[in-house]
Amino acid sequence: MANDLFKYTLILENADFDASHKLKLTDSQGLLQGKMPRRVLVLMYSDSCPHCVTTKPEFAKAAKALHGSDILPVAIPLEGPDVDKELSKRVQSIFPDWSGGIPFIATIDTANGAIRPFQQARKGDAIASFAKA
Repeated sequence: MANDLFKYTLILENADFDASHKLKLTDSQGLLQGKMPRRVLVLMYSDSCPHCVTTKPEFAKAAKALHGSDILPVAIPLEGPDVDKELSKRVQSIFPDWSGGIPFIATIDTANGAIRPFQQARKGDAIASFAKA
């Protein structure tokens, strides 16, 4: 369930993956506006992680800056009472080189599946610039 912090971000849950662990963008929040995104900007986080707690508002700033573009911000909660334990397995299948460290930010090119991990200071403007590049 999206809250105000993630107003412009699609929150992924198990229903957003098919049986072969492939991401399917159901867009229950109406963020795609009928368009296929050129790129997906992903944040994997846990609310029990202090670095994630400070990253979430910065990611939200980036998501707001990207709103209306062809880049879809997506957040994947990896822990919590409402998170199915299968979710991290599905995420691992999308990001095979991911070490499991969080917060994790990356882009996925929807045309070729190329994944680029974000390796800069976790600030909203830097995250948005990275997503556009």
